[in-house]
Amino acid sequence: VSNGFVQTFRLQGQKLVGEGKIDIRPDDDKDNPRPGGMAITKDGTRLYVAAMDRNAVVEVDLATSKRLREFPVQQLPYDVKLSEDERTLIVTNWGGRNVGDDEPKEQTGNTMIAADAHGGAASGTVSVIQRESGAVKSVPIGIHPCAIVLKADTAYIANAAEDNITVFSVSEAKVTRTIPIKWGK
Repeated sequence: VSNGFVQTFRLQGQKLVGEGKIDIRPDDDKDNPRPGGMAITKDGTRLYVAAMDRNAVVEVDLATSKRLREFPVQQLPYDVKLSEDERTLIVTNWGGRNVGDDEPKEQTGNTMIAADAHGGAASGTVSVIQRESGAVKSVPIGIHPCAIVLKADTAYIANAAEDNITVFSVSEAKVTRTIPIKWGK
């Protein structure tokens, strides 16, 4: 939610009833991490939350609602999905690559992003996280990557600012194709 935590609910009859809050911030941090996309393991024990202003994905133990660890990714993680075998997390980074010292940049929330001549994001990336080791690999894709749909080993990623879909091999961590989307004639 906008106050920096994940709200939990339970279904009571036909109504959702608020139960508690999961704080995804480290204990010493009071800034809003701006939680975004989430993924839950099939057994319901782990929650993964894109923390936009922390440039990270946070792992939560759902039995205790406690933050376990944080995986650093690139700028403004937006959505997160688990691979079919649940060994890998796929994360879209709306703000793209990490900013170099000598390149144009703009602030969004608490984060600086590499900026194009108009002040918008200059890149977009997807990060692939190996859950067991915590290893992260980030790969350039289209501008403002957002939603992810997975089918087997393939991720289909919408790039909002380019009107296209990136087709991405999860196991190889590489772009295999870009599908343009044409509007109108």
